[in-house]
Order: sequence, then C-alpha cells, then structure tokens
Amino acid sequence: MRRRESVVAVDIGGTNIRAALVSPSGEIQHKVTVRNTFHDGVENMITRLISVIDQAMDAAEMSGVTIAGLGVASAGQINNFGKIIGSCILDSDLIGIDLGQILRDRYASPVVVDNDGNAGVLGEYLHGAGRGYRSVIGLVIGTGVGGGVIIDGKLHRGATGAAFEVGHISVDFNGPRCQCGNIGCLELYSSGTGIARLGEEAMGRPITSEELFELARQGDTTSIGVLTKAGRALGTAIASLSHLYNPEIVLLNGGVAEQGDFFLNFVKDGLDVQTMPVYRVPLKLGELGAEANLFGAAELIRTYLKTQ
Repeated sequence: MRRRESVVAVDIGGTNIRAALVSPSGEIQHKVTVRNTFHDGVENMITRLISVIDQAMDAAEMSGVTIAGLGVASAGQINNFGKIIGSCILDSDLIGIDLGQILRDRYASPVVVDNDGNAGVLGEYLHGAGRGYRSVIGLVIGTGVGGGVIIDGKLHRGATGAAFEVGHISVDFNGPRCQCGNIGCLELYSSGTGIARLGEEAMGRPITSEELFELARQGDTTSIGVLTKAGRALGTAIASLSHLYNPEIVLLNGGVAEQGDFFLNFVKDGLDVQTMPVYRVPLKLGELGAEANLFGAAELIRTYLKTQ
C-alpha cells in the first residue's frame, strides 16, 4: 500500500533547496523553493531544508494526501545510509552530517538520501531522455561536473555509495591542481567555472562562461579556441566512460549543457576521434533539466519502499 502513496522529493543544491509532492503516477503536485548556500553553517542549512519539507508536508495534509516517505538528492558524496562522507564544494562542517537520520528522527518516516548526480540520471532514465534504454550515463555540466550511471536498469552506487565522482577524473596529467587534490580534473576544463578559467587565461581578463559562448557564436576565434579545449576535455572523459561502462546513450544536463547543440558540437569533435567504433553511442541533451533530480529522488524512496 505504501508504495502507491505520494512521496516528498527534495533537491538540495548550492543555490536552492526544493521540495515537491510527487504522486504515485510520478506527477509533481506541489513544489516549494528556498534560496540556499552551503557556506553559512550546518544549522542554517538544516533549518532551510526542514522549512521546505514542512511546507510540502503541510500541502499534503491540506489536500488529504498521505506521505509514504522522503527521497532526498544532495550535493556531496553520500554513503549508503544517507550520511555526507565527502565533498569538494561543501563546507567542511557539513562533512559527516547524517542527513538521513536527521530527517528520519524529525518525520518518523522512511528516508533515502543520495547524490544529486545519481538522482538526476535516474530521473532522466525513468521520465526523460533515457526512457527505453537499459544502460545510461548522465552528466551534469554546470558550476561543477557531476553525474551518475545506470547499468542494466540499476543505479550503480559503488561499495560505499559514492561512485561516479566524474568531475574529478583527470583529463590532463600535466594540468593544474584541483581543490580535490588531483591534477587536471575534468571540472577544471568543462564546467562553467572551468570554462571561465580557461577564458580568463586566454583573454587576460575575468570573463564568464556565458560571455564566452556569446562571443564564440559571434565568431570570436579566441572564445572558439577555449570552447574547443573544454569540449575536447569532456569528449575525452565521455570516451573513457563509454569504454568502461558500454552505455547505450550519454545524456547531458546542467547550465553549460543548456547551450545546446552549439556546445555539443565541440564535445563531439573530441569524442568521435577518441572512441572506438563499437563504443560510439548517441550523445543527447536531457529533457527534464533541474526537475530530473526531483523525479529521481522520488524514485529512490519508492524503490526503497518496495523492499519493505
């Protein structure tokens, strides 16, 4: 019975925290958003989180809707029990916070917490551009680079739950050192901040990734050179992931991916020459955008409830 009840899906991002009621059929019925930052302390972040969940719960009660559980997508490396065990973008005082237990204690309800990249690929797999496939790689190219992978219809989470930290695989062994400690990470080249870094180096002045894309569309050769380098780095990573996981399709979401086919063409230039023929698969944009995380979070808790 519980699996047919509505659930609350939550997406904890660096800009916003969002909570939504999701019906048994997968329809978002009510959504609440508050602004967020990861840099003003644990208590403030938890207060904002509880605020949006409480509002979603209140909306459910007013509508006579019963909540079966909570599914939460969050930035950071999340273990199998819902604890944040690592991150390059979260403040250090958030590492070790057991989000799952905090929410279970407050709401006396089943709770599943997972990485937002995992939730995003799961959402696209079930409700977006990944429908009809069994093995899908999903990448989120935004301020950073994240993602997840579905193998034979199952989300791959790894031994501790923190698999697929794709933004921190190296694409340049002679590159700069990343804040994670590695050298030449993908995130340093193909994320929004990485593209801006490359642009500043090339132009000798601060510039945003959005400005670089606009200049490149106008034919500016320096900007085109920057995007060629960023696209080649991402193509290199996708080629390696394709050789490793043998997916049927690769999907891109996130702010940089919203540049559409203009950006995809830069990525494909690097991808096509570095991928063995048998591993070449479609590279497409996701269909759900930021909603992918909410749909994925809802599925995470529904999958858990099916086992109970």
